[in-house]
This record gives sequence, structure tokens and C-alpha cells, in this order.
Amino acid sequence: MHQGISLLRQLLGQTATAEDVDASLYAAERLRFVLETPTAMTIVDVKTSLAEVLGEHAFSIDALFKSTNTGGMRFFVYSPDKLERTLPADVLFAIAAELRTALSLISCEPDSGERVFSDPEPELDKVAESAVTDLYCWAPGEAPSDHLWALKNTRALTLGRSRLVKVLASLLPSPIQALQNTPSSRI
Repeated sequence: MHQGISLLRQLLGQTATAEDVDASLYAAERLRFVLETPTAMTIVDVKTSLAEVLGEHAFSIDALFKSTNTGGMRFFVYSPDKLERTLPADVLFAIAAELRTALSLISCEPDSGERVFSDPEPELDKVAESAVTDLYCWAPGEAPSDHLWALKNTRALTLGRSRLVKVLASLLPSPIQALQNTPSSRI
């Protein structure tokens, strides 16, 4: 099992002489986590909590969503300075789980760099008409000339009207209304 916070503290301790990573909080190579607090908090409150848990290391934090609410926000992006996103996903999630527990967060998600979308499928070549019509025709060949063949083969025509209405009611959205609205029924 990973010791997420102790590993993060160790990495943060080794960054004193490291070269600074791109200053932008949202640079692709930066290590970062999204923190969801149980109540609205200010950035100062979150910084204080992080400093208590991780020690006095340099980090950047910003509200995930910009807002004019002066009472605070619930989602923040935390990124330790001088740390790149080179840790494996299982270590990132172990750190996130321990941060969530230590800071009493609702959630803490690492930015693992995984894409959550997929590339569009390549455009299909032109297909023969039979490929499209075969999707709708389950049996090859011509349709029967007798349009009532399905009703005869399932003996639906021998059912009484009330029984047929019950069968149709289970198959169609509103066959009772359709039968009641017809002037006469030949069933």
C-alpha cells in the first residue's frame, strides 16, 4: 500500500533545488489535484489546511470555477510547485485518497493526464444499397403476397375481439383507443 501523503512530503522536500515547472497552474506537465470541500471555503482557508497537512512547501491553488461569491468556493485546483506529473496513476490516486481523508474533503481527484474523450470514428466508405436494406429486412427474399400472413400464422384472427385487444394492448402504446375510434371493426 502506498503512503500517499508521506510520499508527497518526501517529493516536496526534494524540490528545493529542482528547476521550476511552468508557472501556469494549468500547464500540461504539472502535477495537480481537484479538491472538493464540504462547505464553501476561501483560498486562504484551503491554503492553511494544506500547509497543516503537508508542511510549509510552495504550492499553487486556485478556484476551479470563477465566481463573484465572496463567501468562498467548493472546488479548488491544488498543484505543488516544481513537481511534474510523472507519478503512476495508482500513486496519484493513493495521494488523492489520503488528502481527501486528511483534509475532510468530499472528493479529491488527481489530474492523471488521461483523455476522457475519444477521437471520432473514421468516416465510412460508401456502401451498397443492400447493406442498408438488409438492416431492415430480417429474411431474404420477397415479402408474402398475403398481408395477413403473420396474423394467420399466430392465430390472432381466431381470437375474440376482447382477447385481441388485450394482446394488442400489450404490444402497442394505445390500441384500445385506436379500435374505439374506428367506425366498425372487421376482426
